[in-house]
Amino acid sequence: MTAAIRSAPDESDAGSTAWLARLHALVDDLDALEPAFTGYDRLRFGGPTSRDTCIDAVRARYPRPWPVTAARGGR
Repeated sequence: MTAAIRSAPDESDAGSTAWLARLHALVDDLDALEPAFTGYDRLRFGGPTSRDTCIDAVRARYPRPWPVTAARGGR
C-alpha cells in the first residue's frame, strides 16, 4: 500500500476525481492497519514514519472534496 500511495502522484490521471477516490481508498486501508506511532518511533526509524508520509501528509496535500461517511471509512 505504501508503494502505491507514494507512486500515485505519478499516475497519468493524477488529480482527477477517480484518482483521488483511489488514493483515499488506499490511505483509508493503510490507516485501518497501521497503529499510531510515538515520537520515539521517529527517532528509532530515523525520520518520519509511514503514517506521517503516507497517511497524514497525503490527507493534508490531497483533501477530500466530499464528506466522509461512516460507510466509506476514513477520518
